[in-house]
Amino acid sequence: MEDKDELEKRLRKKEDEALSRYGLYVKAGPDGKQTLAKAESAEELEGADWLVESSFEGESVIVTAHLPGKKLDDISVEIGEESLAISSRKSNSVPKLYPLPCKVLIETAKTSMRHGILKLTLSRK
Repeated sequence: MEDKDELEKRLRKKEDEALSRYGLYVKAGPDGKQTLAKAESAEELEGADWLVESSFEGESVIVTAHLPGKKLDDISVEIGEESLAISSRKSNSVPKLYPLPCKVLIETAKTSMRHGILKLTLSRK
């Protein structure tokens, strides 16, 4: 039987895949609360707020970025010791800066992307 953490991870992955596949994205409302919105065009997805989350797994920091409609070739990721910047290559957008929960070893970065979900695995410093 699956433990609670494994079940939550599996359900979250299915949810992320569905959101990306159907052009849904997370946006902040006027009250600051996050809501789901459906993009009517690729341009609308381009300007969407990206949801970026981080967690710890042992000595690693796992960063998950929800980038609906994007492929790895569509984005640029710059990793710093305490933050990362993500931008779209196609629109030459201004990079969006995201703080990391702790200092990381940049040279250990491992990247994967599937269904518009970027996953970075970094070792803690």
